[in-house]
Amino acid sequence: MIVPISEDIIFVNAAKPNYGEFKTLRKAVMREHVERLGLPWNVWEEDDYHRELFAIKGLRIILYQKRRVGFVGVREEDGAIIIDRFCIEPRHQRKGIGTAVMRKIMDEPLCRGKNIKLDVLRKNPAIKLYERLGFIFLSEDDKLAYLQRRPQGESPQSTAGAPRI
Repeated sequence: MIVPISEDIIFVNAAKPNYGEFKTLRKAVMREHVERLGLPWNVWEEDDYHRELFAIKGLRIILYQKRRVGFVGVREEDGAIIIDRFCIEPRHQRKGIGTAVMRKIMDEPLCRGKNIKLDVLRKNPAIKLYERLGFIFLSEDDKLAYLQRRPQGESPQSTAGAPRI
């Protein structure tokens, strides 16, 4: 297996014509994780939710070897970088693409010297990826775990005693 490097990844801004692809991929990826948490999956509510997600600024198409393999949102909010809507097609997962995408984002000038925050469904295997990349657990609710990566050079606050996800 060839491990992707961040140079193999290209980002393209998503536009209205990409909504159908985004919705289809998010549903394919997220439904399993939602149901694993014992939460209901309501098709109509999910359609509304994905329409709202798509409208948030900063959504990018992830291209690997010139093929669309996923989506990721990156934006600045209150002085921190927010990464959200990150999804990779199931057939491309566990091949290093997610790691390459995150490293490429973290190397962008926009991210330098800023906290990077994200949330992820609890019990999602992607949590291990984020921890390997230096994200620390902040808190959780009944659905989501909240993580943060501090700028290089800053020491992370201890998460001792924090509940494990």
